[in-house]
Amino acid sequence: MELREIDKVTIPLVSIITPTFNHRLYIAEAITSVIEQTFEDWELIIIDDGSFDNTPEIVKKFQNPKIHFYQQEHKGIYRLSEIYNFALDLAKGELIAILEGDDKWPQNKLEKQAYLFHEDPEIIFSWGQGEIIDSQGRKITRMATVQSADLRVDFSDRETLQILYRFNFLTPTSTVMVRKSALKNIGGFHQPPGTVFLDYPTWLILAAHSKGKFTFLNTLLGYWRTSQTQVTVSRAKEMYISHDKVFVYFYQHLQDLQSQQASYDSDLEANFQFYKARVFLDEKNWPKARVNFLKCLSNKGLKNRQKIFSAIGLLSSFLKIDLISFARWIKRNSPFAFSHERIKR
Repeated sequence: MELREIDKVTIPLVSIITPTFNHRLYIAEAITSVIEQTFEDWELIIIDDGSFDNTPEIVKKFQNPKIHFYQQEHKGIYRLSEIYNFALDLAKGELIAILEGDDKWPQNKLEKQAYLFHEDPEIIFSWGQGEIIDSQGRKITRMATVQSADLRVDFSDRETLQILYRFNFLTPTSTVMVRKSALKNIGGFHQPPGTVFLDYPTWLILAAHSKGKFTFLNTLLGYWRTSQTQVTVSRAKEMYISHDKVFVYFYQHLQDLQSQQASYDSDLEANFQFYKARVFLDEKNWPKARVNFLKCLSNKGLKNRQKIFSAIGLLSSFLKIDLISFARWIKRNSPFAFSHERIKR
């Protein structure tokens, strides 16, 4: 994408939220990738969640008036929304970007996206290709959740919500930029109780209650570091359970707000029953899991794949063994499994 020369005053300030915890090996690289951006109208809000390594000392070495550093007692991954919303309240920019303390950006990331938002006021959310790297910064693979020959692909809020029912394609978060006003309108970042992430539930609620475009840029916008200590690697079981809880939370959220967006998916009621049953199974509440899986199997709106898993769940409730988690493990480790789903446009 070629960028026209535009008076910098007209381009909104970008507020960057950077949560960090024990990232001494990577935090300097993350900060440097912000300082070296070709787009200069940014502020970096770093929230240290009680690191017990020398992460704070490394951050303090960066003497830059655009970097704002805050330290707090450790809250942990089950209270991520408190960290993110604290930073969101501090943000002065109209646009919000996310850069976790062990990730980094290509130099033109902010320029490409800030110009995009300036050019099209209907855009409320943007993301793009991410590159997964190892602890040494070596490329593992390129990640693009949208397969298209076009440089820019727009999704309506309705399309976005329908796809999010299937999986989180607004990822990785290091590539994301979102209008602050849209986030504020939904009450900031959302993290259902007992879950270990907040991006998925937040994007679901954003798509359900916002009017505007979700725009994919078919270019590299972020690096996502993976390591054995990362939540997505070391807490795979909790990630699965969190996924189930997210859908129960989301459905209840729609009911509470009486959102008309719920009509976007005629199977939403059936999906809710299915995920509610899985949460009971995750919690080893066998009787309630059994009742809800039976309701699922009698629901004509349930998809075939979910009917199969409901049957497995029902059997699990009698055997008192979580066979669904075992089936998930097989799917995840199958040599025929894809690393991630993609939307073709």
